Amino acid sequence: MLMDVERKFRIPLGQKQFKLVCPVITNDKDMLMIQWTKNGEQVEWDSRYKLAKDDRELRMKTVKLDDSGRYQCQATNGFGHRTVDFTVHVYDPSEDSISLKDAIVLANSTSAPAWLIDMNLDWSSPMQINRGGRMELRCPSRGNPLPEIRWYKNNMRITTDTPPHIASFVIDPAGLDDSGEYRCVLENRLGSIEAIFKVTVGDFFDDGRRISAHGPPSDQLPEPIIDQPYNTTVRVGHTAQFLCKAKSPQSPLIKWLKEVEDPVAIRRRDPNATIVNASGMHLLVLEQTQVESMSREGPEHLYTNRLVIPMVTKEHAGRYICVVTSTQGHIVYKAAQLNVIAAYDFGSIGFDMDNFWYFVIPISILFVGLVVGAIAWLRCNQEPSSPKCLTGKPPPPPRIPPPVAPAEYPRGVTEFNQEYTIDKMRSPIILNNSMFHQKYPMGIATLDRNNIQRAQRGDQSYLNAVYHSVN
Repeated sequence: MLMDVERKFRIPLGQKQFKLVCPVITNDKDMLMIQWTKNGEQVEWDSRYKLAKDDRELRMKTVKLDDSGRYQCQATNGFGHRTVDFTVHVYDPSEDSISLKDAIVLANSTSAPAWLIDMNLDWSSPMQINRGGRMELRCPSRGNPLPEIRWYKNNMRITTDTPPHIASFVIDPAGLDDSGEYRCVLENRLGSIEAIFKVTVGDFFDDGRRISAHGPPSDQLPEPIIDQPYNTTVRVGHTAQFLCKAKSPQSPLIKWLKEVEDPVAIRRRDPNATIVNASGMHLLVLEQTQVESMSREGPEHLYTNRLVIPMVTKEHAGRYICVVTSTQGHIVYKAAQLNVIAAYDFGSIGFDMDNFWYFVIPISILFVGLVVGAIAWLRCNQEPSSPKCLTGKPPPPPRIPPPVAPAEYPRGVTEFNQEYTIDKMRSPIILNNSMFHQKYPMGIATLDRNNIQRAQRGDQSYLNAVYHSVN
């Protein structure tokens, strides 16, 4: 005999204690054997896994992410055996990306399923999905035992592989044949709830900038008025921003799209990327940082959505589209172009990698030549007798030693050569410079200018002089 117990669990990482109870009731006299498996394999018993109460309870300590899985208890006695399955999902509260809008939550106390959001407000209007876009339906709820969710399309059951705690149903990309009426049903032993979605998949950008899910707009339900974004130019490495402003009496849904040329490459880089096909364009739904704000302008509200693209690269260049959808289904959009230029603009001189070498190679050769010439010049000045330095150059003139200062002679007439005589009548030439210094003020030397004979350098007559001593 089996008891009615909860079989699906979603527990936070690090919970100190958790247990699974095999819901088997037998008489004490019966011989009963219980075996536990995890994902089809025998559970490895260690300090964190223990059995209690005749193996009916599987207890865990300090729950880890690896504890997630499908557990099974098999009870066997002399009359046969019964098997019960349990599903355990361990999540990290600090990194859990599943919001309340996507989850089925276990209530603190026993209760029938109940919605976590107002389904009539969020999903009452028909939905329009662009062909090739992402269709996502949500039925977030709570209950204890954990409600089981089932999905239907046009009253036909849909088989899904989503975990039991996920309340969303996704089709990506959506095709025209995905249009229809969808229904989610959440049920536990205490009750059930359901929600209906009417979905239309098509090319909604073909009719211009304004599309309505309810036909022509009504006077009581004005469509949003969109302003901006504007074209902009940003350098590589800087931050790009687009503003999308929409006037609407109620809060609209604002989305950013980017026109892409190769959707296959986009999906290769990011398998989770959402790409919409409309009017022959491939539009990528952006997930970049967006900042929303609201202000009041008369009877309407002004909603501003700022798209921020940090550290811009060349790949960010392109056409960006702001799409605004009102609560009544009116859709308006406006596009702007992002131009990305180099951090330092060399476009005026046609600077690219091909021209780069035309600049670098000649400059490098010139620099090397200057260095080699400077080294050779320094070596020649340090070693003037080197044969390499003297090749092709005339030898330098011999150095002439400075004349020797004349010796002192006794006062009187002294003759050094018969061709020269002492001239007592001429003014003496006083030798007093850096080479000669007359020791005696009255001792002077004169030269007979009337009897000068020209001689070649090196002759003996060129070196003779007549000195005269004056009393």
